[in-house]
Amino acid sequence: MSSPVLPPALAGHLKLLDGPDPGYLDREFGVPLDEACSELIDAFVDGDGDTRSAIVQAMSLRRAQGLAVYGERMASAGVREDSSVILLRGVLAVGLASVVEYDKELIPLLALLHRSAEHLTIDPRTLLATAGEILGALAPAWLTSFPDREPRDRSLEVMDFREREEAQGLVYEPVERAPGPPADLPAPEVLAPEDATWAAFIDDFADSEPDNRSRLALALDSAEARELAQFAERMAAVAQQERSSMAVVRGLVALGLANRHLGKEELAPSFERLKDSVGALSLEPVSLFAAAVGILGGAAPPWLAMSEKA
Repeated sequence: MSSPVLPPALAGHLKLLDGPDPGYLDREFGVPLDEACSELIDAFVDGDGDTRSAIVQAMSLRRAQGLAVYGERMASAGVREDSSVILLRGVLAVGLASVVEYDKELIPLLALLHRSAEHLTIDPRTLLATAGEILGALAPAWLTSFPDREPRDRSLEVMDFREREEAQGLVYEPVERAPGPPADLPAPEVLAPEDATWAAFIDDFADSEPDNRSRLALALDSAEARELAQFAERMAAVAQQERSSMAVVRGLVALGLANRHLGKEELAPSFERLKDSVGALSLEPVSLFAAAVGILGGAAPPWLAMSEKA
């Protein structure tokens, strides 16, 4: 069974996210990337299962980071335009980004969107619940439960942001972070040196162009494949300890890359451990498998692609 294919227009929008302007966060509203992200989110909302799956499978780390910046921008744009639709797009962008981006990078953005809902006298709980219903199994638990936090624990101050008024309207800006993570946010993952090396390799692989991904995959030897399998098993433990969906995706990608030398049977124990770890997370397995298959592309082994459809 073939993977769903994105319509050309949506593929073009995602391509823009491969290399967003480093200054995108501070650009005037209404730039082409804003329009592309809005159309991508709307296509997810209105799309059938195949369209949604295709968007998720195409979500690389770089694209997720671009969507997160879009979500942050929409927190201000929604207030300026007095639009709950814009705020909802922002929340959905953050939710989609969570498929591959670190939770600790995304949770602070909910504080902005929550505060913007208050500015518009919209019930933040309803806003986030609506996004959760649209995202379905993709919705992380921290998104829909954000309004349940104590007021201080969801405040701009704790999330290291502040708001100010410009001539054009409301702006959120980061403030210098005090030592240590904000309250109730996941601490950064602490990886052993060898794990940090493989994690960086997989992140670089995810951000590479397809041709370069093929070269990186083919360059791996059998010894490195065994290291990747061991790395995947350790990522299963990290996923449970840190409640990190990214650790699961990294582990699945590692197994996909190792498959060329080791095969399904030799990788099965690590694969089972990763599947067991999903139970400790808020995402359904299908979203994690889809993210890994999307990163691996043609290098995804059939057994992993079939798991993604299970």
